[in-house]
Amino acid sequence: MRSTTPIPIPLTGPFTKVAAGMSHSLALKADGSLWAWGANGLAQLGDGTFTSRSSPVAIGTGFAAVAAGDYFNLAVKTDGSLWSWGFNQYGQLGDGTTTLRKGPVQIGAGFASVAASRGGVGHSLALKTDGSLWAWGNNGSGQLGDGTTANRSTPALIGTGFAAIAAGWQHSLALKTDGSLWAWGHNSSAQLGDGTTTQRLIPVMVGTGFAAIAAGISHSFGLKTDGSLWAWGNNRYGQLGDGTTTHRSSPVMVGAGVAVIAAGDLFSLAVNADGNVLAWGLNSDGQLGDGTTTNRSNPVIVGTSLAAIVAGDGHSLALKTDGSLWGWGDNGSGQLGTGTVTDRPIPVVVGTGFAVIAAGLRHGLALKTDGGLWAWGGNQDRQLGDGTVTSRSTPVMVGSGFSAVAAGAPHSLALKPDGSLWAWGGNYDGMLGDGTTTSQSTPVKVGTGFASIAAGWHHSLAIKTDGSLWAWGDNSYGQLGDGTTTQRNSPVQIGAGFAAISASSQHSLALKADGSLWAWGGNSFGEIGDGTTTQRNRPVQIGAGFATISAGYGHSLAIKADGSLWAWGKGAFVGDGTRVDRFSPVMIGEGFAAIAGRDYHSLAVKTDGSLWAWGQNYYGELGSGTYIHAYTLQLVVNDTVTGILDLDTAMPNNIPASAVPKIILEARKLGGLVSLTLGTNIYFGAIDLGALAAGTFSASGPYKVYVAAIVPAGITGVPAGIYLLDTNRNWSLYSGGPLREYVSNATLDQTQHYFVSILEGMNLTGLIGTQILVGYGTDDQEMLAAQRYREIYVVQQETAP
Repeated sequence: MRSTTPIPIPLTGPFTKVAAGMSHSLALKADGSLWAWGANGLAQLGDGTFTSRSSPVAIGTGFAAVAAGDYFNLAVKTDGSLWSWGFNQYGQLGDGTTTLRKGPVQIGAGFASVAASRGGVGHSLALKTDGSLWAWGNNGSGQLGDGTTANRSTPALIGTGFAAIAAGWQHSLALKTDGSLWAWGHNSSAQLGDGTTTQRLIPVMVGTGFAAIAAGISHSFGLKTDGSLWAWGNNRYGQLGDGTTTHRSSPVMVGAGVAVIAAGDLFSLAVNADGNVLAWGLNSDGQLGDGTTTNRSNPVIVGTSLAAIVAGDGHSLALKTDGSLWGWGDNGSGQLGTGTVTDRPIPVVVGTGFAVIAAGLRHGLALKTDGGLWAWGGNQDRQLGDGTVTSRSTPVMVGSGFSAVAAGAPHSLALKPDGSLWAWGGNYDGMLGDGTTTSQSTPVKVGTGFASIAAGWHHSLAIKTDGSLWAWGDNSYGQLGDGTTTQRNSPVQIGAGFAAISASSQHSLALKADGSLWAWGGNSFGEIGDGTTTQRNRPVQIGAGFATISAGYGHSLAIKADGSLWAWGKGAFVGDGTRVDRFSPVMIGEGFAAIAGRDYHSLAVKTDGSLWAWGQNYYGELGSGTYIHAYTLQLVVNDTVTGILDLDTAMPNNIPASAVPKIILEARKLGGLVSLTLGTNIYFGAIDLGALAAGTFSASGPYKVYVAAIVPAGITGVPAGIYLLDTNRNWSLYSGGPLREYVSNATLDQTQHYFVSILEGMNLTGLIGTQILVGYGTDDQEMLAAQRYREIYVVQQETAP
């Protein structure tokens, strides 16, 4: 059976490396164990048999690196020993023979990495820890690089000073430690990239400034240190990714912002800086994973390597690893994309097939896996880009061929794979960057050579493929970082050597390639993180060792390379439980992989896929099932109101007992303080803690439900105290004894839920500060002992906490 979309492999990780041969696969686990599956007619699996395997089988332990040829394999153990097995017609195993090997045999010692050729002709490359390059096997086209065309059945020294290797069908590539790229061997399709089609028997230099390489059967890639991707060689099926099927004899730039590259026989894969998986080239067997068998000469998004999250003003969006898009919170402008304007305090599905998302003040943007750009929500500033000023409560398609998006307050930005930058929406502060202050209802081209983008409220940031940082738009607080407070209607360069950016209303953050964190702009709450509240009109360094950043209103977030989560700025949004402004970064958690801080609330995803939220919650934007602000990290509730939202169901969750909610519910409110309707859906079953985790439940029923209002002192005409709502919908002041229940023997629906109606069109303007709580149990004492109650609403004016 063939699949045109990615499917899971029945083998649990975590994995560190994978390799694919003609019809077999290898995977290396973090514990050093090596697994193989697929065709085995030439003993390529290495399990001592010729039996093909449809499920992974263990081959050995203690491995650190692997490479798969069409019918043979190479592997390096943690002690530097080199091993090989499988087909050996040309001496590609390196054991001095041409004898087939059904299991791993040791070849040598002191090795660090290996590469195995594609296409069945069989040659091998290896690097030793001292940087020396060794080659053996088939040499009919000079692919060993030893100056001859004689096959070698044992490793031969080719050169020194090398850092990386890649093997094609009959050609080879290597990187030196100085970033220079070298190639040799067969060249009929110009796969060497030296401007000719002349075969080379020794390495020739192709270019400089490279950081990674990959080789297909007859095409090649080089990834430069600035994230730009270059390709050359055979392009019959579009495998170079330049939008043509024209062969290239010298490297041509085909992408920007790329982090990882891989070359199949006649197709190619990449992961960009946003974590999107891209594919292009031959697709006859669905190898691109885009759900079709159509060849692609331009990269198409086929998945994400990590669940994504974004936060708007009062709403939140999240992508699951299956490509489904979810939204919750404020929906007054249709910014959730659900087809209604009803606020949602828990996640609801918006659509499927998405790969990239962005949330503006009251609008949303998303890219589908085919590069199609979709928008929804408020459109009074033309920020949707559909040529109108009509708000949309469901996604509408705006364009195609895009690779990245960013959403500001009234404006939107997008990148195409060719590095061109496009903008649309409100432009009164010059945030579109087109040299004017004229708003645009459809995307306009701003410039070229860009790799990543970020949109603040009224300003924009971008990084070019050379690592240079550019900014434009509102600069009232120095958020552009050019040393002034002057508005810029076109991009101005701020600095060099940058790798990531994030923008909020009044300040900006950036990461350099070395992991150093820089900040500038408004600093009223300490959001710059330099220990002061002094505005900074130029970038200042805050720290080192960071991997991810996100800027929200008055606060900043960052994840270090070790997964620790740090926050600083306005205390209500920091998440450390104190509500004290922090002028320098403080650690608030560990094990995190992604963050999104926007305006007044923040989201974070752990490596297990669990989603956490904190900050303002007037509209249910935290997804906790309530309308209560959170000053520490809270788990987001799932759409079925049975447990937590898990963005990566393939990973087992590890939720601390102290963080597990005692009660799962979904509060619902309509109207405002003058006329408020409030209710909640309560779940009585075992709490679902996500993939491969299970919750517990102590109450056994029958159940009683309790509703309480705590009225503070100082309210005219209403004595302070605890009020209980009874079955007849009357409120009474508690004076002692057992708590009066709202309902006894609650009748549950088939999903073990019960809905509680609390308020109907009630004027609460005279009850500011009153807290509404809901709970359940076999009786009041069991409920209190189990802490199975929760505050769901506080009567208050809707202003930032």
